[in-house]
Amino acid sequence: MFLDTEGSFQLQRVVDLAGAAVRHCSLLAEDEEQRVAMTTFSVETILSNIFLVLKSNSVGLGLQLVSMATSQNIAVVITNHMTTRLRGSQSQLVPALGDIWGHAPSIRLLLQWEGPRRLASILKSPAHIEATVQYQITCEGFRDPKDFYQKHN
Repeated sequence: MFLDTEGSFQLQRVVDLAGAAVRHCSLLAEDEEQRVAMTTFSVETILSNIFLVLKSNSVGLGLQLVSMATSQNIAVVITNHMTTRLRGSQSQLVPALGDIWGHAPSIRLLLQWEGPRRLASILKSPAHIEATVQYQITCEGFRDPKDFYQKHN
């Protein structure tokens, strides 16, 4: 489910992600049963199971949709811009849609740039400790940059 609150949804990006997921999963198929299952796993089947809600400005509606989706075992990805909250001389990075959206997900990741490096940080998770890793996006999917550089240098 994609809940687009600002009208910036890009269909081509979702198509690209679906294609990368299909390619990645096909590489992981180890036995005949998994290879047979891959014959019905396609970009089209992924896209047919995506729900898009455009320009919903209501936080309440968004939370209702998320609750409904999770009760049906539908995966929900919430993206939220970050902003800086100033309090005196202190600054803090906070979710732009407010504290309600910041606490709704059970897993919260922060994707950011640090100079030329892409970093992913686990900020909230019931099963993982807080951690930050560097990653790289390639035509094959997500990669640990150290592995990529070791194989190509």
